[in-house]
Formats: sequence, structure tokens, C-alpha cells
Amino acid sequence: MPALPAIAAPGSAVWRIDSSASELHILVFRAGALAQLGHNHVIAAGTIDGAVYRVPALEDSTFELAIPVADLTVDSPQLRRRYGEEFASTPTESDISGTRSNMLGPALLDAANYPRIRLTGHLSAAAESYSVELDLMIKATRVQRTVPIALRFDGDLLTVAGSLELRHDELGLEPFSALFGALQVAQVVEIHFAVTARRVCAGQASPSTS
Repeated sequence: MPALPAIAAPGSAVWRIDSSASELHILVFRAGALAQLGHNHVIAAGTIDGAVYRVPALEDSTFELAIPVADLTVDSPQLRRRYGEEFASTPTESDISGTRSNMLGPALLDAANYPRIRLTGHLSAAAESYSVELDLMIKATRVQRTVPIALRFDGDLLTVAGSLELRHDELGLEPFSALFGALQVAQVVEIHFAVTARRVCAGQASPSTS
């Protein structure tokens, strides 16, 4: 077992993210006077790497995640159907390719210079409700949020699910705009996640949260 990073408290139980059983979706919406000419988009994380480090005191439990931006996908038909009427239009292959190219380009995520989105933080609990204190790094911009979550430890399995809204401008990103602003991407995006992790190191914790 490799040495634990500085974010992990001594004696932590380690839960590695199961990327194949996890998902993170970013919903991007059209805006502007000619919004009807565009499409809303579903962006999905193809890979989620990282771990949760659990100790008996939940508020001292930490996590770190990394999302390779080159693995982000755009507008899976299955996901568009899943998110309903607002995504009922059908982007062409050219639309999808152009959206992904813009997203990974220097004006937005700049994948060539910033290959990963990083998320770190810690868990917390109050009155049987749970949240994460999230520290998000996109390019050189850092955003901190408290995000309510559904949290469950079940044997060697951990699941965390939740959602939040973020603005392009607070992330230091300039939304795509065309036709002198008549067709543009809205400032606010929605992020929905459901992450599964599996215990690989027992540590000193005996998790029983459900």
C-alpha cells in the first residue's frame, strides 16, 4: 500500500473510488435571444480517480478526487434521455465535436495546460444530515462550497451522492458566446454526482453510517 497523502489522518481507512460505478454529470444550458437555435448539453466524467480516508470522527475524514478533463464526454444520447425534456433536442455529431473542442480549448478548461480537475475536502455531520466541505480546483481557480450529500457506508462499500450549482464566472471561465451574444451558454451549471468507493485498507475506523 503506498504512503497516504498529507490529506489523510493517521490510521485512516482507505476507500478507493470505483470509477466504473461512479458518475459525475455537468448540465450546461443555452441562453440568449436566439437560445432556441442551440442545445443544452450533458457533460460526463469518463474517469474519476481518488480516495476517501475515513477515521472514527467523521469530521476528520477526508477525500481527494481527480477528473482527467481529456476523458470528459459530451451529450451521450442515454444521458440526454435521462435528464428529460430540456435535453430532448438532438445535437449533430458536428455540434458535439464543436462543443467538446470549445470545452477543452484554452478559453475554457485548457486541457493542454490543466489536465485534471481536482476536488479535496472533508466530511461533516449534523443532526443526522451529512455534507462535504468541498475545495474545487479548476485551472488556477479555487472554489469552496458546503454541499449536502446522501452518505452510506455498507460493509466495504461507500456511496456518496449530491448536487450543486456553480457559475462560470466564479470558476474563472468565460461561457461560449456567438452571434454577438444572441446565442450563448448560461452562467449557471448544475453538477450531479454519485460516487462509489471500496475499502482497500481497514485503518482504525469501523464505519457504520447509513
